[in-house]
Amino acid sequence: MRIPVPRTRNGRAAACVIALGALLPLIALSVSNSNIFELDGDASYSGGPGDDWQNIADDRTGGPGLIAQDNALVSTFLTDGLDATDTGFTGGGSKDVNDVTQWQNQMSAVSPLKNEIGHAFAAAYNDPSNDHLLVYFGLDRSGSGGNAATGFWFFKDKVSVGANGKFIGKHTVGDILITSDYVTGGKIGEINVFRWVGGAKPLQVVGSSSTGGGTTSGDRFCLNNASGQTTPLACAASNSSVVPVPYPQWSDYLYKDGGAFTKLNNFPLRTLYEGGVDLTQVVGTGASTCFASFMGMTRTSASTSAQLKDFAVGDFGLCDMSVAKACVLDPGVSPAVNADGISVHTKFKVTISNPSGGTLRDVQFVETASLGGTSGRVCKIASVSLGSGGTAASPTATPLNTALVTGTAYEVADSLAGHSSIDVNLACDTFDNPFLNKVEARSKTAASLAEPDLIRSYEIKADDDVADECAATVSPTINVTKTCVTNLDGNKVSLVNTSSGMKAHVCFSIEVTNTGNVQLNDLFVADPKIAPDVGGTAVNLVPAGTNLGPAGSSTDSKLLGDTNHNGVIDDGEGLCFDATAPDSNVTNPELAEFGNRVDVAAVPALGNATPQTSFATASCPLCGGHE
Repeated sequence: MRIPVPRTRNGRAAACVIALGALLPLIALSVSNSNIFELDGDASYSGGPGDDWQNIADDRTGGPGLIAQDNALVSTFLTDGLDATDTGFTGGGSKDVNDVTQWQNQMSAVSPLKNEIGHAFAAAYNDPSNDHLLVYFGLDRSGSGGNAATGFWFFKDKVSVGANGKFIGKHTVGDILITSDYVTGGKIGEINVFRWVGGAKPLQVVGSSSTGGGTTSGDRFCLNNASGQTTPLACAASNSSVVPVPYPQWSDYLYKDGGAFTKLNNFPLRTLYEGGVDLTQVVGTGASTCFASFMGMTRTSASTSAQLKDFAVGDFGLCDMSVAKACVLDPGVSPAVNADGISVHTKFKVTISNPSGGTLRDVQFVETASLGGTSGRVCKIASVSLGSGGTAASPTATPLNTALVTGTAYEVADSLAGHSSIDVNLACDTFDNPFLNKVEARSKTAASLAEPDLIRSYEIKADDDVADECAATVSPTINVTKTCVTNLDGNKVSLVNTSSGMKAHVCFSIEVTNTGNVQLNDLFVADPKIAPDVGGTAVNLVPAGTNLGPAGSSTDSKLLGDTNHNGVIDDGEGLCFDATAPDSNVTNPELAEFGNRVDVAAVPALGNATPQTSFATASCPLCGGHE
């Protein structure tokens, strides 16, 4: 199993549809018409107007690029592993009638030789006579013998191999399955076309040779025309004779017949399978023909309950979309702690890309994070950069610099051409640092659709290796000063006669300052002489819930002892206590002092919740403190 990037047409074949239309008469072409594709039981290009698999292999990743003609809108060519490097189906849930999420795979799940896939491939073309979308598919097997069956899935979702034997992706309404049997000595004897509709009976029969019949012409077998159609719904062929492997376009074709795998120059009898389906007939005119992934597989039969064997899966960007979101680093601006000290300003760039050849319509952006209200999160679209392939949406559909609503779809481009992208530039203010969330992009693959049929998402996570998040620098610091205050009698220490004897009356001011860039919450100020502990628990000198704003704000400090609230400490103010003896019981009046220590703590509103602490000490002298 291998997952390469699909090849979409641009450059030399960008005008494929126009060129083909100029060369061919406007007749009702179909999947059986060799002027579009040579569905003839071999892979070699004959030099005519229609492509063959040699043309597709020529443009694969690592292909030689020697053939000028390749008219495919999009194609993929997958080289599967063999033996120990092969990944195959396993488990009883790996059936077509089950969702992809129930399928299981296993490395070194060696399939019977007749089911061993060497390569799988697919290509899409436009029929210029009726604008139908034709998709061709095929595989070669690295072994032969006995009856065998093939199947081909075209998924709207991106399906790939995941970890722990699982698959990534899921079925979507509109997925297409084609199954076919090798019977009667290896000829194609059956073709079935299904559409995934979900529910208890998820596969809907669109066409089947078992019920509708078919016709054989040489190596090619076709379903009879569907009702109201003049061309076959689907056709398939396998090689009835030994045919050449089209080197150097083909990667090594390895074949095994009882011994080791050996490179061959020819495909043995009935080891090459190819088919084609008219997708426009399958889904209906005007409906979406958008698919993102392709899977070729072998199976025990063409039945939807068959046991699945080997597979090769990869991208097939017939029409596709991707979305990515990343933090924008702008020193001092993004990410940066706001002036309120409790929120962070972060700019993001959301890139919505169209890697396929078709045009996407009504491109929409959705912010899934909880916004507004008590969430403390506000995100706005600052601007939309359309690049070379986007066309502007209505100004009313893209409200710039307006708070976004969670889950609401905002149109950011009326259309997005193939192989182009747009950037949605966001500005967010949140309590989160960093702001981690998930965004969605939505679009229509056909203008006639009522709702978007293509949805992609991207999530910024903290625990992955993608550098898409960024946190503002948080510098929480706290400082405290303590100062001896002059009493009304002009002394730093006043001797007072109390009922318990003579005592020294001393007063202090305490100022706590936030010198950091974030708000400090739940300030705690403890001075055991001013407010003795109660039952061994410190007493807070400030009301519960007292907060300090960031440095430079009007609330960045708290002055304790300012009893008249004029912002300064006047004589006779302060926080006071009466002492019975000097510190350390000093007996020399000239050296006697009365002091203590104050401890402060507060919790940063952002970043690490570890409390910030500080302390200060101060003393009032018994002598020499007169003012």
